[in-house]
Amino acid sequence: MNKIYKFIKKLVFSILYLFAINMFLSKLGYNIPINFFSIVIVYILRFPGLILLLFLSRW
Repeated sequence: MNKIYKFIKKLVFSILYLFAINMFLSKLGYNIPINFFSIVIVYILRFPGLILLLFLSRW
């Protein structure tokens, strides 16, 4: 039960983190698509994953 709680908590925070950063960066002209792939990358890698997605979206 505790592992399921940690998984759901980390997943929800990854989605919210990605959404919040995307709201901020959209005003600067950057856009990170929010889809299953980007959520998994942010879930696994956290902040470095977000930097990776930002780099890939501009490349």
